Amino acid sequence: MHTDSITDKTWLDTELCQRELLRAIPVAIYTCDKAGIITFCNEAAAFLWGRKPVIGHDSWCGSWKIFKRDGSPMPLADCPMAVALREGRPVHGEEIIVERPDGTKRFVLPHPQPIRDRSGGLVGAVNTLMDLTESETGRTALQSIYSVHGRKNGAAAPQTVESATR
Repeated sequence: MHTDSITDKTWLDTELCQRELLRAIPVAIYTCDKAGIITFCNEAAAFLWGRKPVIGHDSWCGSWKIFKRDGSPMPLADCPMAVALREGRPVHGEEIIVERPDGTKRFVLPHPQPIRDRSGGLVGAVNTLMDLTESETGRTALQSIYSVHGRKNGAAAPQTVESATR
């Protein structure tokens, strides 16, 4: 009889194990408490932001600066994580731009999801950040090609990468 399975099951149920699993995922993930204070972030999130936030001190997001999709500054209190916590609902489909301390920018699709306790009370939120920078770079390049070459051939520039590849 193998007794490690009981120990392993107990280990898998621990908060420490769950944090280790989140650390190992190669997608940017972080958590905030209900006040918006960052309580956890994995290495992928720190890499995306270009910095490690101060756990227990930094609020809402670990990025240096945040911008709306149109390039205008986004107040931290309006970032998707802040909205998810303030309104107690997931925020999906709102692309943002994050700026790293070195000035580079990344196109990001956040997915903040509120976390509730057993009685339904809001205790915080988890956010998964999808880095769309490479997709955005490709989309911009395709639009540039179509705007130059499309005029010669009478073709219109596609609005998305998907429409260009159909």
